[in-house]
Amino acid sequence: MKLVIIGAGGHGQVVADAALAAGFEVLGFLDDDRSLFGRKFLGMSVLGPIAAAHDMDAGCVVAIGDNRCRKQIVDLLGLPAQRYAAVIHPRATVSPYAEVLPGAMVLAGAIVGPQAVVGSHSIINHGSSIDHHDIVGAFAHVAPGCHAGGNVRIGDGAFLGVGVSVVPGITVGNWAIVGAGSVVLHDVPDSTTVVGVPARELRKGE
Repeated sequence: MKLVIIGAGGHGQVVADAALAAGFEVLGFLDDDRSLFGRKFLGMSVLGPIAAAHDMDAGCVVAIGDNRCRKQIVDLLGLPAQRYAAVIHPRATVSPYAEVLPGAMVLAGAIVGPQAVVGSHSIINHGSSIDHHDIVGAFAHVAPGCHAGGNVRIGDGAFLGVGVSVVPGITVGNWAIVGAGSVVLHDVPDSTTVVGVPARELRKGE
């Protein structure tokens, strides 16, 4: 399948590497930073602005790490879901009984267990594990080295920083943020930032 990578930054290059390893024919990158036009990364050129995706006969993946930015680009493009490809690195382990939705990225060393769902345009980054019956919402980002126990719910747009652990049965709310290295023992409300071991809400002045 032909694929264009939206975003030529660090995460875009990681996803391009995964896509090549997975057997995609990667045509190049799209990025709105005009100073990048014509430059090559991993031997592939930045072909033009993001809006050019409308005119390309190829699948797309929005490979930008920031969740809100990624959602904004998907919303602005307004492409049908079938234009988006899920990119799964061949060194990721994804159960045949799991579901990875269009636009999602599952990178090298990640594990996705049976009956888990990885939402559209979400990122399961290097070396993270999503256990059985977990649900990862759309536009979420599970950073490198995170581990979620079984029956965990990670909401739309939620961000789990590097090395987060979430015990089984927990819900991390929509657009919540869990700081790097935290251990989540209790549900995290929507749009809340928690940090620490155990994780607790970060309040102003702390």
